[in-house]
Amino acid sequence: MPEDLDDKSLRTYWLIAGASFYSLWAVWVTIGMLAGPVIPDSWPVEFALPAMFVGLVVPTLKTKPALAAAMVGAVVGAAASALPLGLGLLTGGLVGIVIGTLIERRTNA
Repeated sequence: MPEDLDDKSLRTYWLIAGASFYSLWAVWVTIGMLAGPVIPDSWPVEFALPAMFVGLVVPTLKTKPALAAAMVGAVVGAAASALPLGLGLLTGGLVGIVIGTLIERRTNA
């Protein structure tokens, strides 16, 4: 938050920020209401966590280490998907992080 704003500018700043957050919230709730009936009943609620994870990861795939980490993590996560308590996703993420870090260190050395 900018501290050098006068009172009127500060109120305007927070009004615009709040209106933006509310508008985006309303848009995504509407999208969820429209997409909800399209999602098959056979899909368990647990599919949301991997879908969210993919949505967070895909925009960051701009370097070779990041791409390698995502690919290795996806393969390991899929292979370990039978683990209980969603540990397959966690295992894939951790292995992907290690591989990405090793490749980044090797390319920077």
